[in-house]
Amino acid sequence: MQTLLRLVTLLACTATAAAQTVRYSTGFEPPQFQLGPFAGTTFSNGQDGWLATGDSSNNPDLQKFVVQAATVDAGARAISIDAAGQPTPYAHIRRNTQFLIPASEPVLEIAFDMRLGQPVSSASEWSLQAQAGPGPGSGMLEWWISTGGELHVTSASGDVPTGVLLQRERWYRMTTRVNTATQTTSVYVDGALAASVAALSGATWGFHAFTSLVFSQPGDDRLYVDDFSIATHSGALVTSYCTSGTTTHGCSAVMSASGSPSASASSGFVLSASGVEGAVNGTIFYGITGRVAWPWGPGSTSWLCVKAPQQRTLVASSGGAGASCAGVLSIDFLDWAHTHPSALGAPLAAGATFNAQAWFRDAGAVKNTSTSNGIEFTLLP
Repeated sequence: MQTLLRLVTLLACTATAAAQTVRYSTGFEPPQFQLGPFAGTTFSNGQDGWLATGDSSNNPDLQKFVVQAATVDAGARAISIDAAGQPTPYAHIRRNTQFLIPASEPVLEIAFDMRLGQPVSSASEWSLQAQAGPGPGSGMLEWWISTGGELHVTSASGDVPTGVLLQRERWYRMTTRVNTATQTTSVYVDGALAASVAALSGATWGFHAFTSLVFSQPGDDRLYVDDFSIATHSGALVTSYCTSGTTTHGCSAVMSASGSPSASASSGFVLSASGVEGAVNGTIFYGITGRVAWPWGPGSTSWLCVKAPQQRTLVASSGGAGASCAGVLSIDFLDWAHTHPSALGAPLAAGATFNAQAWFRDAGAVKNTSTSNGIEFTLLP
């Protein structure tokens, strides 16, 4: 496959099969953000409400927390957090986003793109923290990255090394989900589950106060962050993203899902693409390492939305009349996975996240093929 150009706009995301409320989201783009320092000393004087605080005797250098355009994952801007010369033992760069966590949406999700820079002489320990509950220190979640790049999660029973080693100068999608109903914290790296642990003891997950990016042991490296979001949802979230191509007959295939994505079930969760070109062959394919948005080919309106490696499912006819948009491609994903035990992502496990997309023939289009948008879902127990 020839080299593709990276999409430089944010992926559009909408909930399609469960309630989701985005509480805060930013790509650090204008007009909310301008190049230069982004954190203030209070919620009101930082860019878009970002602030930096130290411990009781030290304050971090605000000039080293900047919106910059040189190292980004999507769009034109991202933030850079420089740990060099910062106070010990720790400092927080945080975003206050106060809200009640509703019983109908018990999962608190914090997600962002992250990149570790190379240290000059010493690496930092970085971490994510969030606070919920009515009082200071209540309901904390935390994961942290050692100076050697290993991801750890803090649980009610202590520190849990995940065995995930993060490389430097590489973007990762970090997603943390706290299920306030089951009192569990799950951390995902590029859509793959790194660890799921019991929430910290004494947590009162009824209220979200703030999310902090922390350096607990400052070195002289940098942390880059892009596409940051805080949301609540029901836990059975299915999200559509990316962009459908427009076919030679003006069709735009759209992915959807029905049923429950239960890892313990052998059927009952169907992925479908409607609005497909009629009477053509196609397939639904999927991956387990997250989202991308790459042009399908020069001049094509389609996009590749599923990060490699990818797994094709069954090839089938879309049905409907030719030269129409009446075609449909569908597959029971759970049945496919259980009858193909060597397929990508099998055996299924609760907490695993999948991305899927439809591909189909489209005579006259670039590569004589077109694609749907993408869909992302997380397996329940």
